Amino acid sequence: MHILFIGTHVPNDIEAVEPGISSAGNRFQNNFIKNVRELGHEVDEVSFIAVPIKAPTAFSDSSRYVLKSGNPIKSVKAFHDLIRAKESDCDIIICYNIVYAWLNLPKLARKAHIKSIAIIADYSEEDSYKSFARKVYVKLQRSCMRKFDKIVGLSANIEKQLKPKQQFVLVEGGIDRAFYDKFDSITEKPADAPVTVMYSGLLEPVTGVDLLLDAIKDIDKSLNAKFVFTGKGSLADKITQAAKEDSRIDFKGNLSYDDYISTLKSADILVNPRNMLLPENRNNFPSKVLDYLATGKTIISTKFVGWEKFENHVIFTDESALSTTITENVTNIQNGTIANDDNRIFAEQFLWEKQIKTILTDRESD
Repeated sequence: MHILFIGTHVPNDIEAVEPGISSAGNRFQNNFIKNVRELGHEVDEVSFIAVPIKAPTAFSDSSRYVLKSGNPIKSVKAFHDLIRAKESDCDIIICYNIVYAWLNLPKLARKAHIKSIAIIADYSEEDSYKSFARKVYVKLQRSCMRKFDKIVGLSANIEKQLKPKQQFVLVEGGIDRAFYDKFDSITEKPADAPVTVMYSGLLEPVTGVDLLLDAIKDIDKSLNAKFVFTGKGSLADKITQAAKEDSRIDFKGNLSYDDYISTLKSADILVNPRNMLLPENRNNFPSKVLDYLATGKTIISTKFVGWEKFENHVIFTDESALSTTITENVTNIQNGTIANDDNRIFAEQFLWEKQIKTILTDRESD
């Protein structure tokens, strides 16, 4: 199959130094493309970069990248021209999320008699915004979403945004096989070593980093634990300040892929503190949970949509009980009790090689 993938992705080494690009979203797209190719499919790529870039010369390949310029209309036209040049050789178009540059993508696909699929990693509804313009944009995104032949949602709630009987498949994300294999053995730690509690990802209120920092303040300092943060975002300065005031906190910044793996290996408890009280979290899935499952480590999380599927492998807690839940599980580990020791077996169903087959299989032939 010949696939045209349309997204917002860049090479991972460039993402690492570009603060405006989501690490999780970028890795999702690049891993998806890599694994589709490994399954024997041909993939062409077009990426629209709408955020400010420090080093625009890194995107000199005009057959793959379009950077938003001072004239957005001109940029979008160049993007559409690039899609039209590639679509005639393709069997299917797959895009990641709905971006203004491709609001007419379903129409382009229909004209070319090509099937269209949109992977929706997250979608914030109108009540998430105060700006009238943003509310209008959200409606345009939903209207566009309803025109695709198939929607792949990371959250089951995405289906509520679609037309009746529109083809929908739930795929929470994927785990790269190479990543999974890096955790096939666990290194024993000294009995007196502190239990390491780790958060990695976007450093923003929407991901609950502020809730985790508040929870740490409520955890007794006599508990032999340390708290590691990695990632990038607007709360980086707040974490840096917290680390100065509390020696238990270690902020490692935005790590390279190899350093991210190494830090995950050294952790004991992995935390997803996403604030599910915020409306913008209503329609997304915290993809870091799949990475966490692949490690085989203890996982603590707030209750995201669809949490029931994971309840035997993740320790779920309320936003207000993070400190208590972390304390209990640090104590359990110190006492030699390891929770959810079959997480890696459970994680195998989320390997990209399986998830991609689900995405590319039509409902009628399931």
